[in-house]
Amino acid sequence: MIHATALQGLAKDSSIQSLVVALGGTTVNAINSYAEVLASVFTETDIVSYTVPANKTARISGWQVSSSPGARFKLQVDGVVKGLVRTSATKPTDEVTFNGGVLVATTGQIVKISGYHEDSESQNMNASIFGVYE
Repeated sequence: MIHATALQGLAKDSSIQSLVVALGGTTVNAINSYAEVLASVFTETDIVSYTVPANKTARISGWQVSSSPGARFKLQVDGVVKGLVRTSATKPTDEVTFNGGVLVATTGQIVKISGYHEDSESQNMNASIFGVYE
């Protein structure tokens, strides 16, 4: 299995959509789900989601969020909150990793990032989910 931190730099490059590596008979595919949305004020907005393919296990190694105003973001798996992060005017981007671990999701589960802000008008928010599935 590829160590997740080796893929993090690759996953941040939105031009890389899929990376397939075969090691010891196991095929590992990179997850790099990215999206940017215009988020309304005072409304939790879904930004990006990833559905684990049939007969696969996803190992989410991290997520990255960005917004021009301060905002709060949630990482959820099937609606259950697995992580929260806040951004601010002085720190508009944040990246969360699991200290060398991973968040495991199985076939059909949906990994989603949503965002919420209280700025005076709609704002662009973007988010990435990265890891591997096999």
